[in-house]
Amino acid sequence: MRRWWRLLRMAFGLISSNDPQNIANEMNKNILELKNNEVVQYFKDDTGTRRVMLGKGPSGFYGLKVSQEGYDVYTASNDELVFNSDNNVFKIIQSGTATLGSAADGTTTEVTVAHNLGFVPVVMAYLTDSGSSISPLPSLIVESAGAEEGKVLQVISWYADTTNVTFYNQSNLQSTAGGTIKYYILQETAN
Repeated sequence: MRRWWRLLRMAFGLISSNDPQNIANEMNKNILELKNNEVVQYFKDDTGTRRVMLGKGPSGFYGLKVSQEGYDVYTASNDELVFNSDNNVFKIIQSGTATLGSAADGTTTEVTVAHNLGFVPVVMAYLTDSGSSISPLPSLIVESAGAEEGKVLQVISWYADTTNVTFYNQSNLQSTAGGTIKYYILQETAN
């Protein structure tokens, strides 16, 4: 009975002390008590399907899960989840644009972006031309007709090391255009 009285006092802001340390201690005790009692909060979508779960779930999970539309978050497999706080998540730690120059027949142009992370990061990048065309990197441009059909005309890609990401435009059979590269450098939130 005393336990629930404390929870009710906290829920309605009826704390018996004005001392901030005592208030913090009492709040922490109540949060731990909720956790130990395996309290779970669900949020349903407009169809009544449980889509968000906060608290302790199946298999001892304690955290936040969000399911895809049409899946009950409590029974959803990892493939049916949009978010699961039990898993590491890539975060963008640096982003920007770089201009990659044109390459003459048989040459390569490069542009280097410093990140100085001390480890090789994950990189996502795409190239935009002067119009609205977007190509994810790496990108191979292949001749589609004539005597050179099927041969690689151009390779636009990147490589990373512990300090830099280098984007390159390699021309094989003819002069090729470069463009603006939009890049994202990613890191896991935890190891």
